[in-house]
Amino acid sequence: MLALTLSDFSLIGTANAQAFGGSSGIVSFLPFVLILGIMYFLVIRPQSKKAKEHRDMVSALKKGDRVVVSNGILGVVSKVIDDHEITVEIASGVDIKVVRSSVSQVVSKKTTTPAANSEGPAVKKTTALKKKAAAKKSSKK
Repeated sequence: MLALTLSDFSLIGTANAQAFGGSSGIVSFLPFVLILGIMYFLVIRPQSKKAKEHRDMVSALKKGDRVVVSNGILGVVSKVIDDHEITVEIASGVDIKVVRSSVSQVVSKKTTTPAANSEGPAVKKTTALKKKAAAKKSSKK
């Protein structure tokens, strides 16, 4: 009556797989591709961009730049030794050698003009106002 063999069940299984899952390999692989794409745009790309910016900043270091070393020491680049080392002055007469890649931030670049020592417009205006006030005071007497 009911004489089913094991081979009959295996044929039914293959028939169902062919009917439903002809492209199931591609469909099941799609979520992994989407996850990798999202990981690239959220993690890998920003990290590589940041690493490139740091590499460019470190390669542009020159004497006189005020820098922050990765351990928090502030100083001024006093000498560029080679492509891998610089000397940073952390106090007057105290120089330390550091690896260029340990510089985490450039606080201020070396100024090429002596504008830092000259008086700015606000100081000039204040001086002019003080002179005017002194002239008014002397004219009242």
